[in-house]
Amino acid sequence: MFVIKGRLLLHAVATSVGMAMVLNAAPAAAAADAAPKTESQQALAAAKKSGKPVEVVGERTDSSTTFANPDGKSFRLDTSAVPVRVRSKSGSGWVTPDATLEVRADGSVGPKAAVADISFSGGGEQSSLVTIASAGRAMSWGWQGGALPKPLLDGASAVYPEVLPGVDLRMTATLKGFREVLVVKTPEAAKNPKLQRVEFDLEAKDVQLSTGSDGGLAATDANGNRVFKAPPALMWDSKGVTAPVALSPKAKIAAAKSEGALCQGRRWAPTPQETSWTGRL
Repeated sequence: MFVIKGRLLLHAVATSVGMAMVLNAAPAAAAADAAPKTESQQALAAAKKSGKPVEVVGERTDSSTTFANPDGKSFRLDTSAVPVRVRSKSGSGWVTPDATLEVRADGSVGPKAAVADISFSGGGEQSSLVTIASAGRAMSWGWQGGALPKPLLDGASAVYPEVLPGVDLRMTATLKGFREVLVVKTPEAAKNPKLQRVEFDLEAKDVQLSTGSDGGLAATDANGNRVFKAPPALMWDSKGVTAPVALSPKAKIAAAKSEGALCQGRRWAPTPQETSWTGRL
C-alpha cells in the first residue's frame, strides 16, 4: 500500500474555464462590414473558395483541431483521446509529442515534449523524486529511503536500481502525467518490512489532496476543480500477468511468495481541462 503524507501549501487562485462559441451572424450596421475579419471568418471564406476544409489554427489544442467547412457556414471539430501536439518549451508553437526522457541542464530528467511538466530526480538527496506541474499548480514527491541512485534511462522510463535490497523503482513519463512502480525482484526482497508501508514526502502548490471511496486520489484547486488525479494503487505478480490488475489481500500474499517479481504502483496525471470532456487518462 502506498501512503502519501506531507504538508500542503495552499494558495487560493481563482480559475475559470470557458468555451468560445463562434456565431455566424450578419452585421447589424454598415460599419461592421469594414471591421477586420476574424481568423474563423477568414477560414470560412478560404474554405468556401477552395472547396476544401481549412484549419482555424488559433483554435488548436493539444488534442483537438478545428476546421472551417467548404459550405462557408459551419465548422468541424476533430478530437483525440491522446495529445496530437504539445506546446514547445518556449511556448511559441507546437511540436510533436515525445515522452522519451532526457537529462536536463539542471541534472533532472524529463520527457522531451509532453503536455504536463514532469521532472524526475537525477539522483542524490537534494532533489524531489518527481514533480508534476500544470497551469501554475504543482505536486512534488520525495523519496524517504535516502539518497537516490542515478537513474538508468530506458525510453520514457527512469529506473532507480536497488532503492531497497532487491527492489527497483521505475518512474515512467506519459504525455499527460507519470506512473511509479516498485519492482520487487525476488521472494526474499518481498519479505522486507519496509514494503508493507511505502511513504512519500509530499509538497503541493495551489492544490489540496483528497481520497475517493475507491482508493483513488485527487488534487483540487481552491474552487474544487480537479487538477491532478490518480486511480487506486495496484499490486500484481509479473509472472503470467500481461497487465496490472488489483489483487486481493490473499492474492498479494501468494504473489509475494511466488518466484515472479511483485510490482506495486500508482499513476498520476493532470485532469484534462478541455471543456468538451473530462476522462480517465
